[in-house]
Amino acid sequence: MHSLFPKCPHGKSDCIQYIAVLFSFCLFILHSGCIDNPEIIHPTFENDTIITHAKPLQSLVMNSTEGVYDIVSSSVNWGSKAVLHWTNGALCFYFENSGIYAVLRGGTVNNTFAFSGLWRNPLTINTGKVQCIIEDTTQIMSIIRSGTISQLTTIPITLNILSNAGESRQSLTLRYARPSKYRNENYFIIAHRGGGRNSDLLPYSENSLELIRFSQYIGANAVEIDIKLTSDGIPILYHDTDFNSRLIGNGTLIGPVESFSFTQIRTFAKLHDGSNIPTLREALNFIIDSTSLRFVWLDIKSANAMRAIIPLQKEFTQKAQQKNKLLFIAAGLATEEFIQDFMTIPQFSTIPSIVETTVDDMRKVNAKVFAPRWTLGTQNELIQSVQTDGRFAFVWTLDDQKFIRKFLAEGQFNGILTNFPSIVAYEYYAQ
Repeated sequence: MHSLFPKCPHGKSDCIQYIAVLFSFCLFILHSGCIDNPEIIHPTFENDTIITHAKPLQSLVMNSTEGVYDIVSSSVNWGSKAVLHWTNGALCFYFENSGIYAVLRGGTVNNTFAFSGLWRNPLTINTGKVQCIIEDTTQIMSIIRSGTISQLTTIPITLNILSNAGESRQSLTLRYARPSKYRNENYFIIAHRGGGRNSDLLPYSENSLELIRFSQYIGANAVEIDIKLTSDGIPILYHDTDFNSRLIGNGTLIGPVESFSFTQIRTFAKLHDGSNIPTLREALNFIIDSTSLRFVWLDIKSANAMRAIIPLQKEFTQKAQQKNKLLFIAAGLATEEFIQDFMTIPQFSTIPSIVETTVDDMRKVNAKVFAPRWTLGTQNELIQSVQTDGRFAFVWTLDDQKFIRKFLAEGQFNGILTNFPSIVAYEYYAQ
């Protein structure tokens, strides 16, 4: 019978780890609720039932209404402009102040546009419900069909806002100003850890499948995910070295992630949102089948994981091609140790990779992407030399809005890795 407990290198049950698992189970029973995250309550609109009868909008309507909007009146301080962006049928707004975002779903009901969803300030715990109902859309449809999109400036869009703080209903009115300046399909807004960190109080746990799905609605068109290897060689999505209360909500494991088998991890560890820790196979399948994401950065966290990851990288690149999905998957090489390990793989120079160390290392392994940290600055001359070689350049991990604006305005990078995709999305599309 297969044991649920880790084995020592000599094949005998490791008594210390066995006791640690049992002891951690007792600690879990006593202290599973000890993590003090603030409770986020989402209020509800009385007339949200209209949304359940809505039919999806036509692509023509969605494409035509994308762009930059002026905020012409507001009882909330979300800035003076917003970007309207459609992603997989969701109506997404990115606001000027702090990357506040709103994600709504809905469509048409008779002659009415009806949408409802959530809004969030990613830098605080402030969140709530947002609703947009536009009655008698005859004029809007006439403008769109005629192709005279500039006339949308005559039609206001009002968002009704409810706050989790129990405040009275507020509103915000937008008016179409112009198309988004940039629609570069080769620019990547890369969501860190699948969409953000647990400390950012997102609706889902970092490196979870649902957060990967959510990342595309808050501005990302690419994700970075963290890969650890189980004791039996299964790549999973997990960032830290050990199992801990920062990432695990109801786990009973203590110690290094690499000390436990996949069966043990799937049996005894759950993320804070209650979901399983995904395997890399599950994540790549999900990205291909359920998202519009176009780039995956595999941030390898286990020194011995390379040979388990590369075959999956190749398999799912081919699967994406078979489904006519534009998706680039690259193995992250963050240190000299990982680079040396990578170079022992046959035909390593043909494997898409991302190098974070130096341009010389990038060329040595023929990496597709060079990715320096943001504190090194824009480095325009160096970045241009990288791009002259036909490679991409990403900067990481950039979260401050004023520096994001500076890198977009003055830098030459092809993408930004960030914990706050909505901030980058606003600054990128509103330029």
